[in-house]
Amino acid sequence: MPSPYAARVPMATDHSAATPLGGREGGATPSGAWRRIASWWGADARTWRRRLVVALGALWVLDGLLQFQPAMYSRGPDSFAATVLQYNTMGRPNLLTDLIRFAVTLTYGSSTHEVVFNTLAAVTQVAIGVGLLVRRTERLALVASACWAIVPWVVGEALGQLLFPQTTMAITGAPGAALVYLVLSLALWPRRSRPEGEPSPSLPPPAPAEGGLLGRRGALVVWALAWGGTALLELERANWAPNAISAQLAELASREPGFLAALDRLTSSATFGHGTEIALVLALVQLWIATAALRPPTRTTALAVGIVVSIVFWVVGQNLGGLFTGTASDPNLGPPMVLLALALWPRTGAPGAGADPDPPDAGRTTRHRDT
Repeated sequence: MPSPYAARVPMATDHSAATPLGGREGGATPSGAWRRIASWWGADARTWRRRLVVALGALWVLDGLLQFQPAMYSRGPDSFAATVLQYNTMGRPNLLTDLIRFAVTLTYGSSTHEVVFNTLAAVTQVAIGVGLLVRRTERLALVASACWAIVPWVVGEALGQLLFPQTTMAITGAPGAALVYLVLSLALWPRRSRPEGEPSPSLPPPAPAEGGLLGRRGALVVWALAWGGTALLELERANWAPNAISAQLAELASREPGFLAALDRLTSSATFGHGTEIALVLALVQLWIATAALRPPTRTTALAVGIVVSIVFWVVGQNLGGLFTGTASDPNLGPPMVLLALALWPRTGAPGAGADPDPPDAGRTTRHRDT
């Protein structure tokens, strides 16, 4: 992959032209490493779209493997059905909670149903992930990803716990990882391409999500709704209680291994009595991330802050998705939100640098030019 900065480096006429920039012959140098990193990061939007599809595929494979855990097939007090699904059915009776109860009963209502559904879910998710990793089956796998994501969002995540606002915050995983999987499947669809294969000089560099079914504007609106909506959840009265977030973190410590339990107890102690201030700060930060991403001058800053906040939430409030508890069905919200931010990130690579042509799109473009 040629470096996006190669055009700026003057042609050397002495012996230094055969050595890495700023280094000695035959050895890697810090400047050479930085140039390789810059070249990798500066790849164009189509290359990054494919990288993000592969990352989404890796998440689906992980989800499928997690579905094979023994706790998923157990009916004991520490099983997935007892710890997660039972909580998902505790909302006040209404049309949505009735839907969740029906879905949980249908899939986990008996030992036989549980075995069949767990195996089906695991195989389906692994198949979707493998399909995304293979370029030839990418489009079919994206369709399957968007459709299947609805199942874990309803059954496993209870619509992202949005029916229980008194305990729902972005730091704990709202609005649900599976919903972001669905959004990514639409945003990364390789539907449109520029006729000439490069952006107009008068426009900002394209983002990977620009050519998807949502378009850049649609994907940005989804980003704003996700962050703005969870910011409004912080305003729920129960979340403003002085010990609200401290109690949630302390509860997490009881189910995690030593190092994460210690982190939970530390953060629970540090936040004790400051729930109101923390809820206000989190609401303001999330609202800024939502609105600043809509403006081109502050877009990359908002996306970068969103990545950092998502990682902090993933470590502190989501405990790395509970991957060490034996009942995790996915790595939670942090990783897919990072992928969504990267899908919206304006690319600055040189036009055509590291292009990752999509044969079906390329064929349609060629026919268009011929006509």
